[in-house]
Formats: sequence, C-alpha cells, structure tokens
Amino acid sequence: MQKVTFYTKLSSSICEKAHLMLMELTYDLPLEVDIVDVNHAHNQEFRAIYGERIPVITKPESTKELDWPFTLEDIRNYLMGQ
Repeated sequence: MQKVTFYTKLSSSICEKAHLMLMELTYDLPLEVDIVDVNHAHNQEFRAIYGERIPVITKPESTKELDWPFTLEDIRNYLMGQ
C-alpha cells in the first residue's frame, strides 16, 4: 500500500475538489492517505511550508511534490512515479 500525505485547508473548496480526486483514485490504487490541515494549531510548521501552495500531495519516498493545480491524471502519474 502506498502512503501519501495530503496538505489541505479544511475550509477550502479547491482542497475539497482535490481531496475528492484523490479519494476517487483509491478505488484503483491501494492508498493510505494522511490528511494534514495546515490551519490546525498543531500543524503550524506545515502552514509555513505549504500554506500558499495547497492543496499539495507528497510521498515519503520522493522529494517531488504535486502542487495545485492538478488533474486526476496528474495525481495518477505522480503516484505511479511518472
């Protein structure tokens, strides 16, 4: 199972759209998704890094990150390492 981190702001409509795309891929790909709300008090260090770029998807084994805007196909390619 592949693990990804989804950096988001829970009140953002763009983030909601990106989250739905990511969840759609879980029907085809086994994913463990860690959701990080950059606005939460415990995640302030992530807000400094990702706050202006969200939504962002990262993989622990990669230095490459997927920033918005992206499509469903962009997510699939990122997860498949293409």
